[in-house]
Amino acid sequence: MDWKQKALAMKIEGKSWTQIYAEFPNISMSTIRHWIRRQPEYKSTKQEQSSELRQSTELKQDGTIVSEKLITIRDGYDLTPEYILKAHGLDPMMWQMVSYKNNLWNTQKAEGELQVSFQSKITAKPVMPFNPLEQVEGFFKNKKFTSVPSIKPTQYDENGEVLEICLPDLHSGLLAWRMETGEDYDVHIAEERFRWSLGDILTRCKNKKFKKIIFVTLGDLLHIDNDMQT
Repeated sequence: MDWKQKALAMKIEGKSWTQIYAEFPNISMSTIRHWIRRQPEYKSTKQEQSSELRQSTELKQDGTIVSEKLITIRDGYDLTPEYILKAHGLDPMMWQMVSYKNNLWNTQKAEGELQVSFQSKITAKPVMPFNPLEQVEGFFKNKKFTSVPSIKPTQYDENGEVLEICLPDLHSGLLAWRMETGEDYDVHIAEERFRWSLGDILTRCKNKKFKKIIFVTLGDLLHIDNDMQT
C-alpha cells in the first residue's frame, strides 16, 4: 500500500491531520491534505457526517412539521413535492407540502452517475385536520361496539363450592442450615409457615360458604433422611 492509500484510510478511520502528517514526515502537509480532499471516498464520508449533523424534525403546535435533511438524487431527476416529502420520511397521502427550500450542497459521481446533494428544509401539514382529542372522540363516536353476551353457569350451587388446600413438600422433620442449603428450615419454621398459611386462607375465604374442604398433601409430608430411606 502506497502512502496515498494509507493516508486516505487513516483519515476515513477518523485520524487527525496531525497524526497523518506524523506518519509521513517526508511528504509535505499541503500535498497530503490536497490529495485526500480530492478523493471520492473522503467526500462521501464528509457528506455522511454533514448529513447526520444537519438532520432535524420539529412538530409545531398547529400540527405542521418542519424537517431539515440532506437529500441526494440523480442529476436530472425532478424534485417534485411528492419526492421531497418521501425523502423526508413523510407519506404524501398523509402530508401536504406548505413550503420547501433546497440549497445545493455538492455533486459527485457514484457508480458512473452524477449525484446531486441538497440541504432541504420543508414545512408540511397533515392532509386531515390535526386535533388529537377530536379524532379520538370521533373514533369512539362512530365505533360500533359489539355487546358481550352475559354468561350464566348451567349448574351452580352457591353452597356447593369446594376449598382445596395444597400442602406439597411440607417435609416435616427436615433440618437445614442456610450456610449449606441457602435457607434455614426445621419443625418450628414448618409449623410457623403452616399456621401463617391457614391464617391467610381463613382471611381470604371470609364470608364464603364451602360444601367441602380438601387437604392435598401431594407427597413428602414427612421428611426421611437416613441410610435406609425409611
